[in-house]
Amino acid sequence: MGFIPSSSILVDSLGAFDSGADGFATGTTIEVGIIDSLTGITIGIPLAFTSASPGVLKGHFRMKALTTPINLAAGRKYFILAVGFNTSDQNGNATFPPNLATNLNNGSGLITFGTNRYGSQLTFGWPLDNLDGGPTGRYHAGTFTFKSVQPVLKTTINSAQITSNNNGVNDTIRISVCDKLLDNLKMDSFVITSLVSPQVKSNR
Repeated sequence: MGFIPSSSILVDSLGAFDSGADGFATGTTIEVGIIDSLTGITIGIPLAFTSASPGVLKGHFRMKALTTPINLAAGRKYFILAVGFNTSDQNGNATFPPNLATNLNNGSGLITFGTNRYGSQLTFGWPLDNLDGGPTGRYHAGTFTFKSVQPVLKTTINSAQITSNNNGVNDTIRISVCDKLLDNLKMDSFVITSLVSPQVKSNR
């Protein structure tokens, strides 16, 4: 299924549809990953779901955390791809009862879902053979969890730079300010409370 982030997102886990919610049969290997639709390049390393390593069941999907989360750029189109389904471990299709359309979670507008594609290839990779007519969310195959990428904030005071990853934890630096006194004013931390008025904690 295709999707476009409206702002940068971080994908932190991938999932494979488990049709019986009972794990995967011996011999089944389902690979799930994300592909850049413009370049056809796989972003990050696809995850494998097997009988020995099925992942954690959440709803109708088996989920695995990514060792290295995947950063996806805003405005670029990607596909979540899953291959390896078979007669023992089938994917889902909303066209055929009792399957229903998937519940698409766009993260309060962080991503927009788009075109579906499907193919007959047995190995993970691009291209996907066929463009699907919809509806969006028709297939139960691969899924992922994601969160927004927090902006990095940087402030420079007297050539000393402090960088914050905007994670809610205070970041500190120590700088010296020449005030023509023997005991110079030293500032060891500050907290930005708004875009206009910083609060400064100082000691001497």
